[in-house]
Amino acid sequence: AVGSLWNSGRALGIGEEIVHAVASWARSGEAVVLRFEMATSCKFLRKVTREEEPSFSAETETTTTYTTADGRKKAKTTTSKTVVKVTEHFWRFKAAYTLSLYKGSDACSMKEPIQISVSKCAATFKTMNATKEKPPYPRKATQKPVDVDISCLVRALGEDGVARVEIDRSSDETRTPRRNKST
Repeated sequence: AVGSLWNSGRALGIGEEIVHAVASWARSGEAVVLRFEMATSCKFLRKVTREEEPSFSAETETTTTYTTADGRKKAKTTTSKTVVKVTEHFWRFKAAYTLSLYKGSDACSMKEPIQISVSKCAATFKTMNATKEKPPYPRKATQKPVDVDISCLVRALGEDGVARVEIDRSSDETRTPRRNKST
């Protein structure tokens, strides 16, 4: 399980140098904390109003017959059709996250926390809705950081940064791998 978690960490950007650095923190008795932080914003861009024909037939033709002052009969045809007025509001949504490793159990209270940045990503996309009054996402939002103490995972690493699990095969209590005390 430890090896699987470290493989996931490598996929997130925790490379060999970072593994060796945090392993030295853990060997010195310090806690190692993995922190996820995220911030988002949503900004109004523009309003677009357009007309389009409805999906149903909405054309009306009216013919009016009348007599002119000189006695001639005339017919007047009026054609009208319904159009739908559509108003769209366009917004820009931005999201950014940071994944970091901290030395010590409370990075928030430290004046200058020792930090290793593991991964950062920012993305932007445009979205549209029918009302301007209510944005599709909060205008600004900063999520509360999520901290996970991974000290026990780091301590399971050997000097070479590889997860080590040893099973005492000479013990009478040795059973299948999932039922051994060391696993």
